[in-house]
Amino acid sequence: GTAYLHLGDYDTAEANFYDSITIDSLYAIPYYNLGVIKIIRDDKEAAKNFYKKSVELGFNQTSFDKVIQIGQQILANIEGR
Repeated sequence: GTAYLHLGDYDTAEANFYDSITIDSLYAIPYYNLGVIKIIRDDKEAAKNFYKKSVELGFNQTSFDKVIQIGQQILANIEGR
């Protein structure tokens, strides 16, 4: 999913992250990555919910502000190609 995210194929990335959650709903990273996708798609409320879920599951590597920054960076990189 992460590779598709960085390639700008958000639909495939999102599907992969949801598949990951289906396989292991206690794995925090797909929730975090879905938050990044939601930022890219300008859905801050959904992004916040996915980020909160990732934190509940133990992901504490970054803040929500960093999620926003990462999403904006990915979008800028894709649009700049």
